[in-house]
Amino acid sequence: MYGYNKKKLIIIFNGYDIRKFKSNIETKEKLRKKLFIKKKEIILGFVARWSRQKDFELVFGAFKIALIKNKNIKLLLVGQGISKQNQNLIKLLR
Repeated sequence: MYGYNKKKLIIIFNGYDIRKFKSNIETKEKLRKKLFIKKKEIILGFVARWSRQKDFELVFGAFKIALIKNKNIKLLLVGQGISKQNQNLIKLLR
């Protein structure tokens, strides 16, 4: 890692093994159909629980900029507390 002292560096894995993750075209197509996402649309994903620490305002601000540049994208949110019942989330989305 450029600029870091390797003797002081510790890698903390984020909880999943990328060697076990495999893309599945059939599952992808089913999910797109279920969520009404067209084949040409780009999906940006954000996986996080609903928490101030996750800075959803920043994510939505960045997505807004991306949306201005490309109308062909969707933001997919996944995580604990991410639901239509979360009024704070709905306010931010508006």
